[in-house]
Amino acid sequence: MADRILKHLIIALCENDTDILSQVDLAVVVTRIRNFVKKLPGVLYLVFYINLFFLEFALPPVVWKIRPFTWLNLQQKLDYLGSWQSSRFGLKRTAFELIKRTCLMHLYSEKTLLKHMGFGSVLTNRAAHSTQPGERHVS
Repeated sequence: MADRILKHLIIALCENDTDILSQVDLAVVVTRIRNFVKKLPGVLYLVFYINLFFLEFALPPVVWKIRPFTWLNLQQKLDYLGSWQSSRFGLKRTAFELIKRTCLMHLYSEKTLLKHMGFGSVLTNRAAHSTQPGERHVS
């Protein structure tokens, strides 16, 4: 269930931009997010998945809606995410930022997307000049 929510969330955060989404494999991005969250301390791991649950399903008074997030059309998803982002309830805004930043961090760390955005030479240059022991080389 969490994978489906994450996939719908990433698509909504990109506003269904096919130029971005065509450059990444969402299943790989979702797997990387899951692997990242597994390594978080227990409380943050739990908070991340609780926030995903709140995003998907209603929990009054924090969230008022009838349909799950994954059932909404794109515009409804954008409006709903906007309500989280601009909420007067600070904990709700922070919860949204945790999920949003985690998803976007892993989406925009995809090498194919970075190359498509014009960062190919930077990636190649960085790999060629890497001097840190244990630093992974970008191919």
